[in-house]
Amino acid sequence: MTGRGKLCSLGHIFQNTPPTSRLDRTIRDNALDFLSALNNRFGQLGDAKLNFDPDLPAACPPQDAEDTNGFVYRAVPSVPISREHFLSWVRAKQPNAKPNDCRHWGLSVWTSIDAVQHARGINAHLRSQWIAEGHLKVGDGVIKATPTKPQPQHHTLWCDIGQDIPSKFSVILPPTPEGA
Repeated sequence: MTGRGKLCSLGHIFQNTPPTSRLDRTIRDNALDFLSALNNRFGQLGDAKLNFDPDLPAACPPQDAEDTNGFVYRAVPSVPISREHFLSWVRAKQPNAKPNDCRHWGLSVWTSIDAVQHARGINAHLRSQWIAEGHLKVGDGVIKATPTKPQPQHHTLWCDIGQDIPSKFSVILPPTPEGA
């Protein structure tokens, strides 16, 4: 369950469980005040509804993917950044794309610059790409760690189709010379 779902469920429990004592009432009221403050600070987390590509396979994105809320990094082949840089392998019609593989409907990203540097260090193709940094907020999508043996810090990002994700990114690193 994502953080959004946890808050929604917690609020529902507190609102619909009658207090049995003065202490229960105080705890419930304080919890509801806290949840209200969180919603005011970060948006209506419990009410957020994400919209994903309607052709995603069942159970995709996975239930254990978490709300976006922070910086992510993505390799892009050219500048300026465009919508085409944010197509899944399936939507971009990549030759190795597997429409039944949920990961192929998401985007390859990293959550730290160290992870980007590691990926570039082992993959010549990534050294020829620009690196863009995006600041994503709750409601932009969900993300899950999808490590591989060569890239233990790899993540997959599934974006809300109603969000203008490319506009949230800017280039921070140019391609590196081969052999650097």
